[in-house]
Amino acid sequence: MKQGEETKLHIINVGHKLIAHKGFTAVGLSEILKEAKVPKGSFYHYFTSKEVFGLEILNHYFEQYQESLQGFFASTEKNISQQILAYWQQWIENEISGNNCLIVKLSAEIADLSDLMRNRMQEGMQSIVSFVTQQVVKAQEAGTFSAQVDAKEFITNLFYTWLGACLSYRVNRPSTTSFTLASKHASQLLSLYQK
Repeated sequence: MKQGEETKLHIINVGHKLIAHKGFTAVGLSEILKEAKVPKGSFYHYFTSKEVFGLEILNHYFEQYQESLQGFFASTEKNISQQILAYWQQWIENEISGNNCLIVKLSAEIADLSDLMRNRMQEGMQSIVSFVTQQVVKAQEAGTFSAQVDAKEFITNLFYTWLGACLSYRVNRPSTTSFTLASKHASQLLSLYQK
């Protein structure tokens, strides 16, 4: 990786860390520059605005997320229902440990703030749903998951249930009731369709 690319990635990683903790609007450019130890000119060399910077953070985040998903669902030791529940459990653990998910952190904040970032967030969430849907379709084709289920609708239901549970957790923490209810909902649905 060239030095310019390393510097850009460093600024993105620092921004991601700060924004995942505080939110997009709460993090100012001066804080990013101070934490990244780069001059203002370096920032504007790579990003024409804070909005474009936010978009780059989301691009990087969703690329990493997709790689993580591919690795997570590559295991053949668990059936699709077990994989989905393990994925959800990992999401819960990340939320509780403070390893903030940008989807949860920014979805409500940027919806009215930036169409550019909102559209990227929407695309990123759809790519996650599509990937997990593909895993369910593979299980259906293998005869291990009911073919009567519309896989995309099913995974979309679970994804948005989990997103809502995470947002509820942030309001009600340290109570994990929303996670318990969402896990129960997912387990019940999955048990109906797993063969």
